[in-house]
Amino acid sequence: MIREGLRLLSFPEDYQINLSINKTFDVLGNTVVVTVIREITIRIVINQYIGIRFDS
Repeated sequence: MIREGLRLLSFPEDYQINLSINKTFDVLGNTVVVTVIREITIRIVINQYIGIRFDS
């Protein structure tokens, strides 16, 4: 279950996390996915400065 969480959050396959299971879930729960944050930021900047809207 931990490995799947790491995959969802874009951690490398060989990443080792040496914490208790409870602490590991706390860490994973407080993690953000960099690729998602990057895409949101790009869309905000484009919308703000160019005026393009991304309505889904």
